[in-house]
Parts: sequence; C-alpha cells; structure tokens
Amino acid sequence: MFERFTHDARSAVVQAQEHARRLGHHYIGCEHLLLAVAAADAPASAAVREHGVTPEGVETEIVRLVGLGQAACPLRAPPAARAAALGRHGRRPRCGPEWVAWQSG
Repeated sequence: MFERFTHDARSAVVQAQEHARRLGHHYIGCEHLLLAVAAADAPASAAVREHGVTPEGVETEIVRLVGLGQAACPLRAPPAARAAALGRHGRRPRCGPEWVAWQSG
C-alpha cells in the first residue's frame, strides 16, 4: 500500500507513528497525522500553518482531548481501526488539486 504514496506522504505516516508512540498512544489517528503534517517541512505543512495550525497547538489539543498513554507503546503502532476498516471495505482516497475526499469504490 505505501509504495503508491509520495515521499512526503510516507514521511508523514512514519512521523505520525513516532508522535503516537511518544504520546503513549497505541494507534495512529487523524490527530497524529495532523501533528506530523504541521511539523513537517512540506507544501501541505505550509498550507495548514497559514491557517494557524502549529505543531505545538495540535499536540496541546491532543493531550487535552485524548490524554497521554500510560504505558510504553509497541515499536510499531497499528493504524487506527477506523482507517483499517476503510481499507478492508474497498474505500480509497481520491485526490485532486481542488479537493480531497473519501469516496467509496
């Protein structure tokens, strides 16, 4: 699956995994992906920062809303169950210059 991702997309997933592990979470969720994108040096990062999204702000909100995990995470945190379910049911992301959305089949 990841072979079709761009370098920046693969990097975002790896960084999201690192953020999840550091926060003690046993999953990789949208919040970890947003944190990874906000912290990266990529075009998407500049776009979210233009709207006031900062890595510090995202992490603060993650801790406030989700909290910190209580135990060390495994070396490889699995994708969030929801994301895994989307993949199992044949949904895939469709991207274009004007929009990004999840579409079925």
